[in-house]
Amino acid sequence: YEITVRDWSSDVCSSDLKEFIEFLRKRYHLSRLKGDPAPVVLPPVLLDGPPGVGKTVFVKELAKLWKTGFEAIDMASAQTNAALCGLDHSYVTSHPGALFTSLVLEGETANPVIFLDELEKARGDERYNCHNALLNLLQKHSAEKFKDLSLPGLPINASHVLWVATSNSIDPLSKPLLDRLTVFSIPAPAQEQSRIIVRSVYQKLREEKTVQIGRASCRERV
Repeated sequence: YEITVRDWSSDVCSSDLKEFIEFLRKRYHLSRLKGDPAPVVLPPVLLDGPPGVGKTVFVKELAKLWKTGFEAIDMASAQTNAALCGLDHSYVTSHPGALFTSLVLEGETANPVIFLDELEKARGDERYNCHNALLNLLQKHSAEKFKDLSLPGLPINASHVLWVATSNSIDPLSKPLLDRLTVFSIPAPAQEQSRIIVRSVYQKLREEKTVQIGRASCRERV
């Protein structure tokens, strides 16, 4: 799955993502040096830029290309770290978080893409803030012994997770958190690039609608 700018030119604002694509290409070649097949190793990444530049679409397509699995967490609605690390086992409503669910319950790989959308918008009590939980999860040595709060007696290795976050601004993010992330600045698309994105999204919607209609017709015939 060789990655080039051309691969993405019809789907995202590729000229604005060139730096990130080149970074991915180099990481891919490094993984190939370790043997084939070898998993791609990616440091935690933050794509910073205004809404509508193609960050989310790109990451979804990347996970699909790599066949790693994809788990998205809306950080704007994450008032505590429960969405990521589970709700404490002492509560009646205790449940595992997205990380444990992806690695153990539903996922098929040890290196899923965990997508943290709008990282800067996470809120909540300082003790249970998602950002504090991430400080440990984004470090390999501590992620190797991750414990979901709903199952504290069952440590798992979360050090192979491919962390990709987005933000509209890095200003609200703490320095310790930024130090653990490789930040790429994605500028707003130019007018012509915006037209390309709109056409691409429109075409995808038409294709998806056609597939859905086709499936419905098949069921009707059956």
